[in-house]
Amino acid sequence: NVYLQLLNKYFKKDRSSKLKYLSVDTSFIRNQCSSNVAFNGFVKKKRLSKLSMIVDSNGVPISALIIAGNHNDQKLFFKNWENTFIEIRSASSNNKHKRYLLADAIYDTNKVRETIKTKNIHPIIWYKKYKSSSLLKNKILSLQEKKIFKRRIIIENCFSWVFQNQRTNKRFDKSNQSYLSFLFMAFTRILLRRM
Repeated sequence: NVYLQLLNKYFKKDRSSKLKYLSVDTSFIRNQCSSNVAFNGFVKKKRLSKLSMIVDSNGVPISALIIAGNHNDQKLFFKNWENTFIEIRSASSNNKHKRYLLADAIYDTNKVRETIKTKNIHPIIWYKKYKSSSLLKNKILSLQEKKIFKRRIIIENCFSWVFQNQRTNKRFDKSNQSYLSFLFMAFTRILLRRM
């Protein structure tokens, strides 16, 4: 509740520029004794949890979700997208107030792109490299989109800020709610630096 109140206060000023470049990504959480974990074959079969976040232009989290490590990143995205802490729908599609969502190649599907467009937000998603070369000719980011895509580094920075805290770097809590309480404390610390 404290974080949501601070978030509303944070967005009272200069809301459009703060929500102009949104970024989404997922990271693994190392587990020590949590029961809500699962094996993930891509990470040496370790038992992990996943943290999926959407952040604004300054790296302030506006949505977060924790789930077992064997879930698909795209499924996490759809849950995050519908349960943001604030309303992110863009009221205007003109260039001055245009909003973008930046994501890496794991989110490169038509369903994800169409879901983003429902809120009048333009998706800039890196295309998958394993597609055939004939398809890739028509699916390359423009120079302007590549320039905008560089702003996606902010979500990697945000994960770094969250995991700087010893209590959130490794998960010792059995329940998601217990771990989330410490996570929101880390989010509050990030938000206070931005206010």
